[in-house]
Amino acid sequence: GFVVTKLLDKKLPGINKFRDIELHPHSHTHKTKTYRLESAKEMARCQEEWSKHFGTSATGYRAPQGVMTDSDPDALAQNGFIFNASIFPARRRGVFDYRDLPREPWLWNSGVKEIPFAATEDRSRLTLSTLKLLGKGYWKKKIDTLPNIVVIDTHLHDFATPTAFNALPIPLRIAYSRNKQKGYVLLDWLIGELKQRGYTFDTMNTVATQHLR
Repeated sequence: GFVVTKLLDKKLPGINKFRDIELHPHSHTHKTKTYRLESAKEMARCQEEWSKHFGTSATGYRAPQGVMTDSDPDALAQNGFIFNASIFPARRRGVFDYRDLPREPWLWNSGVKEIPFAATEDRSRLTLSTLKLLGKGYWKKKIDTLPNIVVIDTHLHDFATPTAFNALPIPLRIAYSRNKQKGYVLLDWLIGELKQRGYTFDTMNTVATQHLR
């Protein structure tokens, strides 16, 4: 998982039990224009806060909404990250278009490993949100075209309805209402489908440090 480090300031119960957790930006803004200007600062700040709290550096990073700038791979290396998991090798209209990038992990010129999120051969993004939206019937036909390493994007709102739900624009409310209470059920179904196809499961850190050399 990836944690927003500003949550560390709240001293939430159980927060010191975090294990195998990597980092989101400290502020985690969804304003992509703002983030593009401040991405390097966000990387430095979240790594600093994590190190201050736990006494060690995090190994992985994930940008909000898959937003990457040309200078981000160098900034990741400079801030001690071993891997990045920000790229969806697909298109999200108005946010990113990474359809030309590999679906399997690769190495940036800075030496940072990129472990992209799951996309099928036709560059459909397989996330828990899109699974809930489009349903099992749609995705069952596409699972066989997933890459060898599959990273499934999930968020807390896939499992529980946040209080901000009613403030969303109507189109988003309609989309997120589809299978709204079935996040755990659908994730369990997806895990079962992947197991049937021979996939095994591990943490992102283990994939980056042991399986990708």
